Amino acid sequence: MKKVVLLIFIFTLIIVFCHKSIAEKESHVFGIVTRHIALSPSAVQEGCVPFANYINSKLNLSVKVKIVPELSDLIDGLQNGNIDWGFVGSLDYVKLKDKMNITPIVKVYKGGTSKYRAIILVRKDSGINSLDDLKGKTFVYSSVNSAHGYLYPSVLIKSKYNQTFNNFFGNIIKTKKDVDGVYAVYYKKADVVATSETAFSILCELTPKLKRE
Repeated sequence: MKKVVLLIFIFTLIIVFCHKSIAEKESHVFGIVTRHIALSPSAVQEGCVPFANYINSKLNLSVKVKIVPELSDLIDGLQNGNIDWGFVGSLDYVKLKDKMNITPIVKVYKGGTSKYRAIILVRKDSGINSLDDLKGKTFVYSSVNSAHGYLYPSVLIKSKYNQTFNNFFGNIIKTKKDVDGVYAVYYKKADVVATSETAFSILCELTPKLKRE
């Protein structure tokens, strides 16, 4: 399970917010936004144990992992000193940088690249075979702070059809997490969802029927 958990964090940024008293702290809190993560918070927490142990061995720092649901929770924690470091995706980093004095310190690479693929998913029996077929359908997303779940598809629709989501899709549903959107399409509560290829591959391991459907 730990190997699966760690794969979720590919292509994200680790950022640090430097408090004046950070060197004097006995332990440092590492915050992770779980909106895009396919597994439960407890599984993510368990998967971060090797990272915490690594930091402890290299820097002699005691690291505690704190799971937060949204970017706003991470910002609050960084501002009030309850969180010292954070782990976010690319779009979240841009928005966080606009609000706070933060410094990126680590970018994760896999297979020699830091890039990943955003994908649009529909059911195989949906009759949807092209972008044109998406018009008027029900689109589900987790957050406007999601690059793969909202920004990329919205730019794609805007560039190809010169329309916003509201004008292009017949209905739009907002969920709490990316995984909820994928399952909404799987259970025919929505027609289309945008997610990351990494998150989808992990979900397929947990629910093998997803890839078939």
